[in-house]
Amino acid sequence: MVLNNLINYLNERFPLSLAESWDNSGSQLVDESREVKKIVLTIDVTDKAVEYAIENNADMILSHHPFIFSPLKNLELNTYRGGIIKKLIVNDISCYSMHTNYDSGKDGMNTIVAGMLELSNCRNLVETDAEMEAGFGMVGELENAEEIDDFVESVKSTFKLDYVIEYVFNKENKIKKVAFCGGAGSEFIAEASSLNADIYLTGDIKHHDAQLAYELGLNLLDVSHYGLEKVFVDHMEKVISHKFPDIELLKYNSNDFSGRIK
Repeated sequence: MVLNNLINYLNERFPLSLAESWDNSGSQLVDESREVKKIVLTIDVTDKAVEYAIENNADMILSHHPFIFSPLKNLELNTYRGGIIKKLIVNDISCYSMHTNYDSGKDGMNTIVAGMLELSNCRNLVETDAEMEAGFGMVGELENAEEIDDFVESVKSTFKLDYVIEYVFNKENKIKKVAFCGGAGSEFIAEASSLNADIYLTGDIKHHDAQLAYELGLNLLDVSHYGLEKVFVDHMEKVISHKFPDIELLKYNSNDFSGRIK
């Protein structure tokens, strides 16, 4: 299968026009005319992810986060990123990313996470394109209200999280209405509160983010930046295999720079 055909298909499903202006979704290092038979799916393009691709003779890496986020002013091959680019070129591995266009696109991350949380009556937390039903995050309702401790344990089990960080300000209230945003969504705390969410799930919560939630009386659950976004890997396996069943898909699920609680 020619790489350009795959890129066109992915752009039909999750248009690059939905990507934020600050984002660099799309081609990172590609030869659109080459044949692609084996793809590594990952969240981040790390040195270990690239080594995994090389060891498995992959033709392409499809990542969630762009490997090249800011414009390169020079390319020093003895640096971390320069070394990765050199390995990709030497081993003829293309690299493509789907970031905020996947985050906000219809049937993208929001739909998958809402389904895993078993939410109904869902709507986008922040709408970005009404015509394309696109937006960041989502808010919906559980079938039955749950005690907060039970809900938190369910989230940890569903998303296979070793830990979460709770900011619980109303423990007596049961959880019925849930808001979430994959990655770092602290900028939408006020929106989650205005939609009367009982709890808001996102990552990268800072001190003053928690303070705002406290002032608004909104429970927070920091599931880490990676916690919800990792659904990208399994979902893209299904998206691509449905259209291109002959492509071999390998999943690199490791978070190579995650912290540890000791």
